[in-house]
Amino acid sequence: MKREFIVFDTETNGTSNCSVLSVAFIKLQYDFELNKLEKISDYYRFYYREPQESPNYGALKVNGLYDEVIKEKRISADYPLYFKDDIEDLKKFIGNSKHFIAHNISFDRSFIPFKLKYQFCTMNENVDIVKISKGNGYKWPKLLELAEFYQVPYDNEKLHDSYYDTLILARIVYKMFKNDKGKEKLFYFLSKN
Repeated sequence: MKREFIVFDTETNGTSNCSVLSVAFIKLQYDFELNKLEKISDYYRFYYREPQESPNYGALKVNGLYDEVIKEKRISADYPLYFKDDIEDLKKFIGNSKHFIAHNISFDRSFIPFKLKYQFCTMNENVDIVKISKGNGYKWPKLLELAEFYQVPYDNEKLHDSYYDTLILARIVYKMFKNDKGKEKLFYFLSKN
């Protein structure tokens, strides 16, 4: 059996009710019989803030997506200036995919203006695998803490780029398939639906 799924990330001009500045979606396929993960395609785009929206310098300091950076990244772009005008292309890319994986998926999905059918959060699903102590229990691991746990190399200078973070996430998912507990959770997510 093979199952297609999408890992994704967004970079935004804030934490809610704000413009999406960049998205990255990577479509993958897992072959249960061969225990093999392969990339099918990707979708990586940059957008300007909505004209009426002021820059959120706290968010921009983290993701670096100031207007001049977006202008440079869009130099040969042939897609809309604003994320809200590009939704139909994103839906075409997603196609029949029904399974979505993101780190802190509740944040990222809140910017996607349509339903994502089946969702898996690597942050939530790894609490009992990574086991980072906090008080009487364990805390939600950050993406970098997962990368370190699963021994996925990363470059600090490239973080908070939606595509780079999505690549790191895809590699973490690959390593989760090699971890007994992680594999069990991913198998359940991909095969139950």
